[in-house]
Amino acid sequence: MRKIMMAMTALALSSGVAWGQAGAGSPAQQSVKLEAVVGSYCTIAGVSSPTSAGVVAVPLTDGIRAAGGALQNLPTIGTAFCTANAVITLTSSNGGLLNPGGAAAATPFGSNFANKIHYSATATYSDASVTMSTVGSSATTASVVSNESSLSAGGALSGATIGLTVTVAATSSTVVLAGGTYEDTLTVRLTPRT
Repeated sequence: MRKIMMAMTALALSSGVAWGQAGAGSPAQQSVKLEAVVGSYCTIAGVSSPTSAGVVAVPLTDGIRAAGGALQNLPTIGTAFCTANAVITLTSSNGGLLNPGGAAAATPFGSNFANKIHYSATATYSDASVTMSTVGSSATTASVVSNESSLSAGGALSGATIGLTVTVAATSSTVVLAGGTYEDTLTVRLTPRT
């Protein structure tokens, strides 16, 4: 019996020492990986939703755009911020400056009248550039959309200038614009690509 008691005492002492050593010298640990995902987006003038940069008057004399040329009074589009490389596109909502009366505004007057003022536009962003032209669109063309520019290089950009040039075509010397207000909306769009 005495041997059994001694054996139990020795066993208890040895397991107590082992337990104490394991708890003090071997910490347990786990890792947690932290991750954040930033989606690709662009802003122009600090906003990502469509906004207007202003209204530009196209100079005419007696219903004629005698000489074509670049508009000098374009508003500043604003600086761009993109979290990735981007493509730039241009869209003309009416396929040129259109008399809201549409084709019917010019038709009753015969072939000496027109109801659309044509133009071309070029937009640049970083090293990407795109050009669009409404020349050749008919009186009933709803819209003209440019192809996408090549992908800009350099990745994320902050404070990049968007350049815009609009050149209005001269009207034919034998055609006069029908009376009315001519309107179009030219949209510059930056789309991020990853």
